[in-house]
Amino acid sequence: MVARPRRERALFAATDGDATVALGAAAALLEARAGEPPSADADAFVARWLRLPGRLEPDPADADAEVVVLSARDVDFALRRAGLDRDPGWLGWRGRTVRFRFDGAEEALDGI
Repeated sequence: MVARPRRERALFAATDGDATVALGAAAALLEARAGEPPSADADAFVARWLRLPGRLEPDPADADAEVVVLSARDVDFALRRAGLDRDPGWLGWRGRTVRFRFDGAEEALDGI
């Protein structure tokens, strides 16, 4: 038996098939942490969890940062309760730090 050279793989793999599996696993983990049943397909997942109105603003306190501003009323509370609204922090592919801000958080919590 001939030993094949070890091949290093990134966490999110390079091929389309591997990326699909990795993204599917990440989606399943998100829904499990939020205590929700799995989405029927990728379009349903995006519509349920990711397609939110918002805006991207520069961070006035940090020239190398951006803030994603979302309405607290538009973000599913299960997502926030599961801790999945944490700031991503430094994103090398963007070359900057990214943070979330939820406008109207006090009003959104009134009914809870």
